[in-house]
Amino acid sequence: MKSAAAKIIVVTWISEKHHVIRNRIKPLLTIHSMRVSKELG
Repeated sequence: MKSAAAKIIVVTWISEKHHVIRNRIKPLLTIHSMRVSKELG
């Protein structure tokens, strides 16, 4: 019971961290892909 609750907490925490990291990386990826498309096109 205790381990299940801990697992849920860990999963939620990781998913929140992942969401934040993805939101920070997304603009960088967008800028990078725009630069690449300019170089290719």
